[in-house]
Amino acid sequence: MATYTLTVNAKQHTVEAQPETPLLWILRDTIGLTGTKFSCGKGLCGCCTVIINGKATKSCVATIERVHNQKITTIEGLSAGGSHPIRLRERYLAWEGAARSSPGFASRAPRAA
Repeated sequence: MATYTLTVNAKQHTVEAQPETPLLWILRDTIGLTGTKFSCGKGLCGCCTVIINGKATKSCVATIERVHNQKITTIEGLSAGGSHPIRLRERYLAWEGAARSSPGFASRAPRAA
């Protein structure tokens, strides 16, 4: 195991993990940010998409060793209080029962300049 420092949603986290551990599992199981979802595990569906240095990245195929020195933003980091339009949409879809992949799709959505 190795020790890595991650900057996730503007907060630093120090974690121990194997270098090949997918970022998705670090976010969900170690840091406790469960907004990023698991689905295909192959980087095909986009449910696990997060923003790394301003670029949409599939966290199920991005290893911790590859991303540990970069700025990571999850769906939780879009707004602390949940008032970001994408977070509001996520809550609505959860109410409708269709929120499984919305965090990944929201993270891939183009941002207004």
